[in-house]
Amino acid sequence: MLLVNIIKATLVRLVLLVHSVLAIWRAVSIASNMWLLLLAVADVAFITEALVTIIKRKGMEYKWFCPCFFFYLGGTLPSIWLLELDRRERYVSVKEGVYNVTATDSLAEIYPGVSIPISLPADTWVLLIEQFLLYFMIVGRWLLPRGTISRNELSQLLFVFIGIASDITEFFTLFDEDVVRKNLELTYAILIIWTVSLLQFCFVLTATRNSNKPRVALINSDIESPESIQAQRRKGGCEKCVSSEVWSTMVTMCMQDGPFLAIRLYVIITYHLVNYAIIFFTAKNALVMLLLLYRLVVICSQKNPENVPSSFDLSFSVTDPTPLSEYNMTSSHVSSDALQSDHDMKEDTLNYNSANRVNEYRNNNRQKYEA
Repeated sequence: MLLVNIIKATLVRLVLLVHSVLAIWRAVSIASNMWLLLLAVADVAFITEALVTIIKRKGMEYKWFCPCFFFYLGGTLPSIWLLELDRRERYVSVKEGVYNVTATDSLAEIYPGVSIPISLPADTWVLLIEQFLLYFMIVGRWLLPRGTISRNELSQLLFVFIGIASDITEFFTLFDEDVVRKNLELTYAILIIWTVSLLQFCFVLTATRNSNKPRVALINSDIESPESIQAQRRKGGCEKCVSSEVWSTMVTMCMQDGPFLAIRLYVIITYHLVNYAIIFFTAKNALVMLLLLYRLVVICSQKNPENVPSSFDLSFSVTDPTPLSEYNMTSSHVSSDALQSDHDMKEDTLNYNSANRVNEYRNNNRQKYEA
Protein backbone atom coordinates (compact mmCIF):
# COMPACT_ATOMS: atom_id res chain seq x y z
CA MET A 1 0.00 0.00 0.00
CA LEU A 2 2.87 2.36 0.78
CA LEU A 3 4.43 1.70 -2.62
CA VAL A 4 1.10 2.35 -4.36
CA ASN A 5 0.74 5.72 -2.60
CA ILE A 6 4.25 6.75 -3.61
CA ILE A 7 3.62 5.75 -7.24
CA LYS A 8 0.33 7.64 -7.40
CA ALA A 9 1.78 10.76 -5.77
CA THR A 10 4.73 10.70 -8.19
CA LEU A 11 2.61 10.09 -11.28
CA VAL A 12 0.14 12.89 -10.54
CA ARG A 13 2.90 15.41 -9.85
CA LEU A 14 4.73 14.39 -12.99
CA VAL A 15 1.63 15.04 -15.13
CA LEU A 16 1.04 18.41 -13.47
CA LEU A 17 4.68 19.36 -13.98
CA VAL A 18 4.55 18.50 -17.69
CA HIS A 19 1.42 20.61 -18.14
CA SER A 20 2.98 23.55 -16.30
CA VAL A 21 6.15 23.36 -18.40
CA LEU A 22 4.03 23.18 -21.56
CA ALA A 23 2.14 26.35 -20.56
CA ILE A 24 5.43 28.18 -19.88
CA TRP A 25 6.85 26.93 -23.17
CA ARG A 26 3.80 28.23 -25.03
CA ALA A 27 4.08 31.63 -23.33
CA VAL A 28 7.75 31.87 -24.32
CA SER A 29 6.83 30.93 -27.89
CA ILE A 30 4.28 33.70 -28.39
CA ALA A 31 6.32 36.39 -26.61
CA SER A 32 9.73 35.40 -28.01
CA ASN A 33 11.21 36.39 -24.65
CA MET A 34 13.55 33.95 -22.98
CA TRP A 35 13.25 35.84 -19.69
CA LEU A 36 9.81 34.29 -19.30
CA LEU A 37 11.57 31.06 -18.41
CA LEU A 38 11.86 32.57 -14.94
CA LEU A 39 8.22 31.53 -14.52
CA ALA A 40 9.61 28.04 -13.97
CA VAL A 41 10.82 29.14 -10.51
CA ALA A 42 7.45 28.07 -9.15
CA ASP A 43 8.02 24.66 -10.72
CA VAL A 44 11.23 24.39 -8.70
CA ALA A 45 9.17 24.90 -5.54
CA PHE A 46 6.69 22.36 -6.93
CA ILE A 47 9.47 19.78 -7.33
CA THR A 48 10.74 20.53 -3.80
CA GLU A 49 7.25 19.97 -2.36
CA ALA A 50 6.99 16.72 -4.33
CA LEU A 51 10.26 15.43 -2.87
CA VAL A 52 9.22 16.33 0.68
CA THR A 53 5.81 14.69 0.31
CA ILE A 54 7.08 11.55 -1.38
CA ILE A 55 10.19 10.97 0.77
CA LYS A 56 9.18 12.29 4.18
CA ARG A 57 5.40 11.79 4.15
CA LYS A 58 5.47 8.65 1.98
CA GLY A 59 3.13 10.24 -0.55
CA MET A 60 0.36 11.08 1.95
CA GLU A 61 -1.40 14.41 1.42
CA TYR A 62 -2.31 17.02 4.02
CA LYS A 63 -5.86 17.21 5.36
CA TRP A 64 -6.78 20.88 5.06
CA PHE A 65 -4.46 22.24 2.36
CA CYS A 66 -2.92 20.85 -0.82
CA PRO A 67 0.48 22.50 -1.47
CA CYS A 68 0.83 20.40 -4.61
CA PHE A 69 -1.96 22.34 -6.35
CA PHE A 70 -0.78 25.65 -4.89
CA PHE A 71 2.68 25.45 -6.46
CA TYR A 72 1.20 23.98 -9.64
CA LEU A 73 -1.09 27.00 -10.01
CA GLY A 74 1.81 29.31 -9.18
CA GLY A 75 3.75 27.97 -12.13
CA THR A 76 0.85 27.73 -14.60
CA LEU A 77 -1.41 30.75 -14.01
CA PRO A 78 1.13 33.46 -15.00
CA SER A 79 1.60 31.71 -18.34
CA ILE A 80 -2.16 31.55 -18.89
CA TRP A 81 -2.38 35.27 -18.11
CA LEU A 82 0.13 35.97 -20.87
CA LEU A 83 -1.74 33.71 -23.27
CA GLU A 84 -5.09 35.40 -22.54
CA LEU A 85 -3.63 38.89 -22.96
CA ASP A 86 -2.09 37.80 -26.25
CA ARG A 87 -5.45 36.37 -27.25
CA ARG A 88 -7.06 39.74 -26.57
CA GLU A 89 -4.47 41.54 -28.70
CA ARG A 90 -5.07 39.13 -31.56
CA TYR A 91 -8.82 39.60 -31.19
CA VAL A 92 -8.44 43.36 -31.56
CA SER A 93 -6.09 42.82 -34.52
CA VAL A 94 -8.63 40.55 -36.21
CA LYS A 95 -11.30 43.22 -35.82
CA GLU A 96 -8.93 45.67 -37.48
CA GLY A 97 -8.05 43.19 -40.25
CA VAL A 98 -4.37 42.86 -39.28
CA TYR A 99 -4.19 39.27 -37.99
CA ASN A 100 -5.05 36.09 -39.92
CA VAL A 101 -7.41 34.13 -37.70
CA THR A 102 -6.85 30.87 -39.64
CA ALA A 103 -3.08 30.80 -38.99
CA THR A 104 -1.67 28.00 -36.85
CA ASP A 105 1.11 28.29 -34.31
CA SER A 106 3.59 25.72 -33.10
CA LEU A 107 5.89 25.60 -30.09
CA ALA A 108 9.23 27.26 -30.73
CA GLU A 109 12.55 25.55 -30.11
CA ILE A 110 13.72 26.86 -26.76
CA TYR A 111 16.82 24.69 -27.00
CA PRO A 112 18.39 23.52 -30.28
CA GLY A 113 16.90 20.23 -31.35
CA VAL A 114 14.17 20.30 -28.64
CA SER A 115 10.73 20.92 -30.13
CA ILE A 116 7.19 19.54 -30.11
CA PRO A 117 5.75 18.97 -33.62
CA ILE A 118 2.25 20.24 -32.82
CA SER A 119 0.60 23.05 -34.80
CA LEU A 120 -2.75 24.39 -33.61
CA PRO A 121 -4.63 27.68 -33.90
CA ALA A 122 -3.54 30.14 -31.22
CA ASP A 123 -6.97 30.22 -29.56
CA THR A 124 -7.04 26.42 -29.43
CA TRP A 125 -3.72 26.43 -27.57
CA VAL A 126 -5.16 28.71 -24.91
CA LEU A 127 -8.39 26.75 -24.53
CA LEU A 128 -6.61 23.40 -24.25
CA ILE A 129 -4.20 24.65 -21.60
CA GLU A 130 -7.04 26.22 -19.58
CA GLN A 131 -9.32 23.19 -19.80
CA PHE A 132 -6.61 20.67 -18.99
CA LEU A 133 -5.72 22.78 -15.96
CA LEU A 134 -9.14 22.05 -14.48
CA TYR A 135 -9.27 18.41 -15.57
CA PHE A 136 -5.82 17.61 -14.20
CA MET A 137 -6.64 19.07 -10.78
CA ILE A 138 -9.90 17.10 -10.51
CA VAL A 139 -8.44 13.79 -11.67
CA GLY A 140 -5.21 14.50 -9.77
CA ARG A 141 -7.08 15.01 -6.50
CA TRP A 142 -8.89 11.73 -7.15
CA LEU A 143 -5.66 9.78 -7.74
CA LEU A 144 -3.57 11.40 -5.02
CA PRO A 145 -3.33 9.45 -1.74
CA ARG A 146 -6.17 10.47 0.55
CA GLY A 147 -4.02 11.18 3.57
CA THR A 148 -6.15 11.69 6.69
CA ILE A 149 -9.42 12.45 4.87
CA SER A 150 -11.97 9.68 4.55
CA ARG A 151 -13.36 8.25 1.31
CA ASN A 152 -16.65 9.97 2.00
CA GLU A 153 -14.92 13.34 2.33
CA LEU A 154 -12.89 12.70 -0.83
CA SER A 155 -16.04 11.93 -2.82
CA GLN A 156 -17.63 15.15 -1.54
CA LEU A 157 -14.50 17.07 -2.47
CA LEU A 158 -14.51 15.70 -6.03
CA PHE A 159 -18.12 16.74 -6.55
CA VAL A 160 -17.26 20.20 -5.20
CA PHE A 161 -14.32 20.43 -7.60
CA ILE A 162 -16.53 19.53 -10.57
CA GLY A 163 -19.01 22.25 -9.60
CA ILE A 164 -16.22 24.81 -9.19
CA ALA A 165 -14.71 23.89 -12.57
CA SER A 166 -18.11 24.22 -14.24
CA ASP A 167 -18.72 27.67 -12.75
CA ILE A 168 -15.22 28.86 -13.69
CA THR A 169 -15.72 27.70 -17.27
CA GLU A 170 -19.05 29.53 -17.41
CA PHE A 171 -17.39 32.66 -16.06
CA PHE A 172 -14.96 32.74 -18.98
CA THR A 173 -17.91 33.01 -21.38
CA LEU A 174 -17.77 36.74 -20.66
CA PHE A 175 -14.79 36.87 -23.01
CA ASP A 176 -17.15 35.92 -25.85
CA GLU A 177 -18.68 39.38 -25.63
CA ASP A 178 -17.11 41.99 -27.88
CA VAL A 179 -17.35 44.82 -25.36
CA VAL A 180 -15.61 42.73 -22.69
CA ARG A 181 -12.81 41.47 -24.89
CA LYS A 182 -11.89 44.97 -26.10
CA ASN A 183 -11.74 46.44 -22.58
CA LEU A 184 -8.27 45.86 -21.12
CA GLU A 185 -9.20 46.83 -17.54
CA LEU A 186 -12.19 44.49 -17.56
CA THR A 187 -9.98 41.72 -18.92
CA TYR A 188 -7.59 42.18 -16.00
CA ALA A 189 -10.48 42.14 -13.53
CA ILE A 190 -11.84 38.89 -14.95
CA LEU A 191 -8.41 37.26 -14.88
CA ILE A 192 -7.87 38.32 -11.26
CA ILE A 193 -11.22 36.90 -10.16
CA TRP A 194 -10.58 33.75 -12.18
CA THR A 195 -7.20 33.31 -10.49
CA VAL A 196 -8.67 33.77 -7.00
CA SER A 197 -11.44 31.25 -7.72
CA LEU A 198 -8.88 28.63 -8.77
CA LEU A 199 -7.25 28.84 -5.34
CA GLN A 200 -10.27 26.96 -3.98
CA PHE A 201 -8.70 23.78 -5.34
CA CYS A 202 -5.92 24.18 -2.75
CA PHE A 203 -8.32 23.87 0.20
CA VAL A 204 -9.97 20.76 1.57
CA LEU A 205 -13.00 22.05 3.47
CA THR A 206 -15.46 19.19 3.17
CA ALA A 207 -14.94 17.62 6.60
CA THR A 208 -18.27 17.93 8.42
CA ARG A 209 -19.59 16.69 11.67
CA ASN A 210 -20.43 13.01 11.73
CA SER A 211 -24.19 12.64 12.16
CA ASN A 212 -23.75 8.95 13.00
CA LYS A 213 -21.62 9.67 16.03
CA PRO A 214 -23.19 8.01 19.08
CA ARG A 215 -24.67 10.44 21.55
CA VAL A 216 -24.12 8.08 24.51
CA ALA A 217 -20.56 8.43 25.73
CA LEU A 218 -18.77 5.68 27.54
CA ILE A 219 -17.99 6.45 31.14
CA ASN A 220 -14.35 6.30 32.04
CA SER A 221 -12.30 7.00 35.10
CA ASP A 222 -11.44 10.54 33.94
CA ILE A 223 -14.90 12.06 34.21
CA GLU A 224 -14.82 15.79 33.61
CA SER A 225 -15.94 18.13 36.29
CA PRO A 226 -19.23 20.07 35.89
CA GLU A 227 -17.24 23.30 35.55
CA SER A 228 -15.25 22.00 32.56
CA ILE A 229 -18.40 20.68 30.91
CA GLN A 230 -20.12 24.04 31.28
CA ALA A 231 -17.04 25.78 29.85
CA GLN A 232 -17.14 23.52 26.79
CA ARG A 233 -20.80 24.28 26.28
CA ARG A 234 -20.18 28.02 26.47
CA LYS A 235 -17.57 27.64 23.74
CA GLY A 236 -20.02 25.70 21.58
CA GLY A 237 -21.46 28.80 19.90
CA CYS A 238 -18.02 30.10 18.90
CA GLU A 239 -16.90 26.70 17.68
CA LYS A 240 -19.94 26.43 15.42
CA CYS A 241 -19.06 29.70 13.73
CA VAL A 242 -15.51 28.55 12.95
CA SER A 243 -16.38 25.01 11.89
CA SER A 244 -15.32 23.60 8.53
CA GLU A 245 -18.88 24.05 7.22
CA VAL A 246 -18.74 27.78 7.91
CA TRP A 247 -15.28 28.11 6.37
CA SER A 248 -16.25 26.22 3.21
CA THR A 249 -19.34 28.41 2.82
CA MET A 250 -17.33 31.60 3.31
CA VAL A 251 -14.70 30.45 0.81
CA THR A 252 -17.37 29.83 -1.82
CA MET A 253 -18.98 33.21 -1.19
CA CYS A 254 -15.78 35.27 -1.18
CA MET A 255 -13.76 33.43 -3.82
CA GLN A 256 -16.41 32.41 -6.33
CA ASP A 257 -20.08 33.37 -6.35
CA GLY A 258 -19.63 36.80 -4.77
CA PRO A 259 -16.97 38.07 -7.22
CA PHE A 260 -18.71 36.37 -10.17
CA LEU A 261 -21.97 38.13 -9.31
CA ALA A 262 -20.23 41.49 -8.86
CA ILE A 263 -18.45 41.41 -12.23
CA ARG A 264 -21.58 40.30 -14.09
CA LEU A 265 -23.68 43.02 -12.47
CA TYR A 266 -20.98 45.55 -13.38
CA VAL A 267 -21.07 44.47 -17.03
CA ILE A 268 -24.88 44.65 -17.12
CA ILE A 269 -25.10 48.07 -15.45
CA THR A 270 -22.09 49.75 -17.06
CA TYR A 271 -22.14 48.34 -20.59
CA HIS A 272 -25.88 47.48 -20.79
CA LEU A 273 -24.94 44.00 -21.89
CA VAL A 274 -28.09 41.90 -21.64
CA ASN A 275 -28.47 38.48 -23.21
CA TYR A 276 -29.69 35.05 -22.22
CA ALA A 277 -26.36 33.73 -20.94
CA ILE A 278 -25.41 36.65 -18.73
CA ILE A 279 -28.93 37.01 -17.28
CA PHE A 280 -29.08 33.29 -16.49
CA PHE A 281 -25.66 33.13 -14.81
CA THR A 282 -26.23 36.38 -12.92
CA ALA A 283 -29.51 35.06 -11.52
CA LYS A 284 -27.77 31.79 -10.69
CA ASN A 285 -24.98 33.54 -8.75
CA ALA A 286 -27.52 35.70 -6.90
CA LEU A 287 -29.58 32.65 -5.92
CA VAL A 288 -26.51 30.76 -4.77
CA MET A 289 -25.42 33.73 -2.65
CA LEU A 290 -28.82 33.80 -0.96
CA LEU A 291 -28.68 30.07 -0.29
CA LEU A 292 -25.17 30.36 1.14
CA LEU A 293 -26.27 33.18 3.46
CA TYR A 294 -29.22 31.07 4.55
CA ARG A 295 -26.85 28.19 5.18
CA LEU A 296 -24.64 30.38 7.37
CA VAL A 297 -27.64 31.48 9.43
CA VAL A 298 -28.76 27.86 9.88
CA ILE A 299 -25.30 26.68 10.97
CA CYS A 300 -24.75 29.49 13.46
CA SER A 301 -28.26 29.37 14.93
CA GLN A 302 -28.76 25.63 15.31
CA LYS A 303 -28.60 24.13 18.76
CA ASN A 304 -25.34 22.64 19.84
CA PRO A 305 -25.75 18.86 20.23
CA GLU A 306 -23.52 19.05 23.28
CA ASN A 307 -26.19 21.12 25.05
CA VAL A 308 -28.76 18.33 24.77
CA PRO A 309 -28.72 16.19 27.90
CA SER A 310 -27.58 12.65 27.26
CA SER A 311 -26.54 9.68 29.31
CA PHE A 312 -23.10 11.28 29.65
CA ASP A 313 -24.72 14.14 31.55
CA LEU A 314 -26.44 11.56 33.78
CA SER A 315 -23.25 9.62 34.44
CA PHE A 316 -22.72 8.16 37.88
CA SER A 317 -20.26 6.01 39.75
CA VAL A 318 -20.75 2.27 39.90
CA THR A 319 -21.07 2.61 43.68
CA ASP A 320 -23.55 5.49 43.57
CA PRO A 321 -26.55 4.51 45.77
CA THR A 322 -28.71 7.43 44.59
CA PRO A 323 -32.17 6.26 43.52
CA LEU A 324 -33.03 6.63 39.86
CA SER A 325 -35.91 8.99 40.63
CA GLU A 326 -33.57 11.63 42.01
CA TYR A 327 -32.07 12.24 38.60
CA ASN A 328 -35.39 13.78 37.55
CA MET A 329 -35.27 12.44 34.02
CA THR A 330 -38.33 13.80 32.25
CA SER A 331 -39.44 13.33 28.66
CA SER A 332 -38.85 17.01 27.99
CA HIS A 333 -35.12 16.63 28.57
CA VAL A 334 -34.22 13.25 27.15
CA SER A 335 -35.74 10.91 24.65
CA SER A 336 -37.50 7.70 25.63
CA ASP A 337 -34.64 5.63 24.21
CA ALA A 338 -32.08 7.48 26.32
CA LEU A 339 -34.34 7.13 29.38
CA GLN A 340 -34.66 3.38 28.90
CA SER A 341 -30.93 3.06 28.30
CA ASP A 342 -30.11 4.90 31.54
CA HIS A 343 -32.72 2.88 33.42
CA ASP A 344 -31.16 -0.38 32.25
CA MET A 345 -27.71 0.92 33.10
CA LYS A 346 -28.88 1.84 36.62
CA GLU A 347 -30.39 -1.58 37.14
CA ASP A 348 -27.14 -3.24 36.03
CA THR A 349 -25.26 -1.07 38.49
CA LEU A 350 -27.60 -1.95 41.36
CA ASN A 351 -27.25 -5.65 40.54
CA TYR A 352 -23.49 -5.22 40.47
CA ASN A 353 -23.58 -3.56 43.92
CA SER A 354 -25.78 -6.33 45.29
CA ALA A 355 -23.41 -8.99 43.98
CA ASN A 356 -20.51 -7.19 45.64
CA ARG A 357 -22.34 -7.10 48.97
CA VAL A 358 -23.15 -10.84 48.73
CA ASN A 359 -19.53 -11.70 48.01
CA GLU A 360 -18.38 -9.50 50.88
CA TYR A 361 -20.86 -11.24 53.27
CA ARG A 362 -19.63 -14.68 52.21
CA ASN A 363 -16.01 -13.70 52.67
CA ASN A 364 -16.72 -12.39 56.17
CA ASN A 365 -18.55 -15.60 57.16
CA ARG A 366 -15.72 -17.73 55.73
CA GLN A 367 -13.18 -15.78 57.77
CA LYS A 368 -15.26 -16.22 60.96
CA TYR A 369 -15.65 -19.93 60.29
CA GLU A 370 -11.93 -20.41 59.73
CA ALA A 371 -11.19 -18.45 62.91
